[in-house]
Amino acid sequence: MKVNAVFFDIAGTTVTDDGFVKLAFINAFKAFGIALKDEETDSVMGFKKIEAIKIIADEHGLSWNNQKLLEVHDRFATEMKAVYASVALQPLPGVIETFKWLQQRGIAFGFNTGFTREITDVVLAKLGWNQDNYAKAVVSSDEVIAGRPAPYMIQKLMDKLGIANVATCIKVGDTEVDVMEGKNAGCGKVVSVTTGTYSRADLEQFKPDFIIDHMQELVAIIEQYK
Repeated sequence: MKVNAVFFDIAGTTVTDDGFVKLAFINAFKAFGIALKDEETDSVMGFKKIEAIKIIADEHGLSWNNQKLLEVHDRFATEMKAVYASVALQPLPGVIETFKWLQQRGIAFGFNTGFTREITDVVLAKLGWNQDNYAKAVVSSDEVIAGRPAPYMIQKLMDKLGIANVATCIKVGDTEVDVMEGKNAGCGKVVSVTTGTYSRADLEQFKPDFIIDHMQELVAIIEQYK
């Protein structure tokens, strides 16, 4: 398997999270009178955020219509943008080095995320990632008909990068739905990272092809498939 492209998740995979997404969920639901436990948000990490809100609402027996779901999502987005605007976001260890290694070898890479484009742009701007350096191809969950675990974000990234064969692509993420997305798209390999939501023991249950603790471990994986 020759590797032509790598598709990265953002929060928890390439960028520090420090519980920001979880806190935004908790605060958004709290504003509507619903108290969430920390663990209730873990299972929906990586999903399109409005879908995550619906999953949580359903688990609480809340018959919220689309308008209500949108109201909660708007609150979540406000919380998320405020946090990302105020904190010092950082790439996770080894991420920039890995990006540069991929660039030097002509391997394309892009990003997809469960965030809306509005939130994604805040993150990319804060990091200084733009089309001139790393973020040449980015797809957010509101830019496709369905988010993870559906394959559409990966398919759109392939179009943006001019990649024809998904079997030459690697998906990298920190959640169960990242693994499912990669498999549903038909990626040649799916790599999970322990830098986000789930522990190594958790990730093993989802059966990715590889689990890594540091992003530069991805280099050795790719070098197996020259």
